[in-house]
Amino acid sequence: MAVVLGVCILWLTWVLNTSAPDFGGGDIVMTIEKGMSLEQVTKMLDERGLLRSRTAFKWAARLMDVDRRIQSGVFLVPRGATNVEILRYLMRPMSSAVDVTIPEGLSIRQIAGIFQRQLNIDSTAFAAACADSFLLRELGIPADNFEGYLFPDTYNLYPEMLPEAVIYRMAANFKRYITDSLITKFARRGLMLHQAVTLASIVEGEVMKAEEAPIVAAVYYNRLRKNIALEADPTIQYILPDGPRRILLSDLAIDSPYNTYKHTGLPPGPINNPGFRSLKAVAEPAEVDYIYFVAQGDGSHTFTKTYDEFLAAKQKLQKIRREVAEQKKRDKG
Repeated sequence: MAVVLGVCILWLTWVLNTSAPDFGGGDIVMTIEKGMSLEQVTKMLDERGLLRSRTAFKWAARLMDVDRRIQSGVFLVPRGATNVEILRYLMRPMSSAVDVTIPEGLSIRQIAGIFQRQLNIDSTAFAAACADSFLLRELGIPADNFEGYLFPDTYNLYPEMLPEAVIYRMAANFKRYITDSLITKFARRGLMLHQAVTLASIVEGEVMKAEEAPIVAAVYYNRLRKNIALEADPTIQYILPDGPRRILLSDLAIDSPYNTYKHTGLPPGPINNPGFRSLKAVAEPAEVDYIYFVAQGDGSHTFTKTYDEFLAAKQKLQKIRREVAEQKKRDKG
């Protein structure tokens, strides 16, 4: 009896939990027409490389009483799913796809929030999936999470998609933009891909006007070359638990490897997900000698070569701000 019971358990485990190898390529969108039989659905799944055994899948469908309750509609089935998981997906037709725009410069946490609001994808699950080591290896991402590699773009996605499926789409899109030519240009500047993406994320966090991106990139290259701390405010925003907000003097003392006021060189990884503009700026920085810049409050910057020029530009800006504040008080009075 024990032997028979053991064999039955092994058989059930095989029937329910067997899965086809995951060779990558993202999730499969399937359309099941009204009236299709279990045999037809099984054949379609097998032809798309989603099954290890047609027989096991059909047995799983019968055991779960799904064989007579096959629904019509559009379904998203992930590669590498077990028979049980596939059958569960086939019980949940997807809603219509929607366009979701991810702007440049958002962190994983912020992107997760967008997907939570617009696609009902659990933000915690999405953030956790962004550290999936298998997915990172499969996509060839040289990091321990996907920060920096979720390419900003507009994506046509389905509500309640698996976080891994969305991440696959975004990271695969990133790799389409990172050409051999771009990687070669990074290398000529002495940067590996991860370092280049990290620097691009800082540029993304600083720049509002597109024409300034190559200049800001050049400033950071010049500071790295001279072993001067980058002192990049976006890296401070990244480590603030209650950010983004106005940076305080006490924030500059936060003990973190991402604090570029305390540590020279690049931080350990990207602080957001940069767009192509910033990546290109890191590959093709401007040929300038600037070491400092001051934000003007309108999205532009004043660039300087010396610290004295930097202080003068900063004092000029502070004077203008005081005059504006005083004028507002007079207008209210």
